Amino acid sequence: MYRYRWILSLLILVALILTACQPIDPSTPIAGFMPEPTPVTDWLTFNQGNSELPGFTVHDLALDPSGAIWIAASSGLAKFDGANWEVYTPKNSELPNSRVTALALDDSGSLWVGTDNGLAQFDGANWEVFTTANSDLPYRSVHELAFDQEGTLWVGTGCFFCPGSGGLASFDGETWTGYDMSNSDIPGNHIIGLAIDDQGNKWIGTTGALGRYDGENWTNFSKTGDSTELRVNDVPGIALDAEEGVWISSGSANGGVAHFDGESWTRYTTDNSALPTNYAEEITVDRAGSKWIGTREGLVKFDDENWTVFSMENSDLPANWIWGILVDDKENVWIGLSASGLAVYNEGGVDLDLVD
Repeated sequence: MYRYRWILSLLILVALILTACQPIDPSTPIAGFMPEPTPVTDWLTFNQGNSELPGFTVHDLALDPSGAIWIAASSGLAKFDGANWEVYTPKNSELPNSRVTALALDDSGSLWVGTDNGLAQFDGANWEVFTTANSDLPYRSVHELAFDQEGTLWVGTGCFFCPGSGGLASFDGETWTGYDMSNSDIPGNHIIGLAIDDQGNKWIGTTGALGRYDGENWTNFSKTGDSTELRVNDVPGIALDAEEGVWISSGSANGGVAHFDGESWTRYTTDNSALPTNYAEEITVDRAGSKWIGTREGLVKFDDENWTVFSMENSDLPANWIWGILVDDKENVWIGLSASGLAVYNEGGVDLDLVD
């Protein structure tokens, strides 16, 4: 009897050993254990050390119809689809200059690229380049691009160290028309901000003041003498909200942010808001109506009631000086930084499944 018990015990032991040696399906939950979840992060950073980003500074961002992000950087142009990078420089393309400063997409999906030495159109395969030598581009350095409802491209140019140079131009595909302080009432030749509203008004930020052009008449908002007067200079950021309001950011000591409702301006500065500084370089409005403001001391979200400030000190934002902001269809906030690459923020977790 004892012998049979010993044999039975041995058989049970062998069975247990064989069971333990069987491969385990990693997707099968084990009692007391749960599969490791995929990490979700609110912040991501791309730079030259961990990606193919062509440059330390990101000046502008654009979203194409596929959902991919185009990035204007200090050493080239990049396209990022959430997984793969495509990089364009003067060495591997007809990009006219490595310093890329402005981006805009036309109705056909072609990308227009502003650089420090001209303008280029890229349809995904072919390039067409416009410079001061082969076109009526007012100045070689292009800072702003925007399309109106008719498909006409508006181009803001200029030079900080040469204030007499630059100006605004429109290009309808055939004809260039230029506007500067010698032939119009534009408030400055150095164009650093540009937006076009649903009525076709061109809102033009210069280093001198904010202007508006309705196709016939110019308004210089520093000289209206009434409730529409706005005495700020350096207007690099202009954004439009769903109620036809205009929001501007000013990169000057007394600047901050201002909102125009069509009749008067409301100013927000460090004196009456949670803005960390009055030096505000960029502004955009997301689909929920929240304003995202890039300053020299961090990123700010304003939902018309509450202010939220993100900085190096209280978040994973890698640098505080912000040049560009774009909010994509996944509610990711893409943040172009000065000398620190590109950051992405999403309160619900960054979603890089960008391309449908």
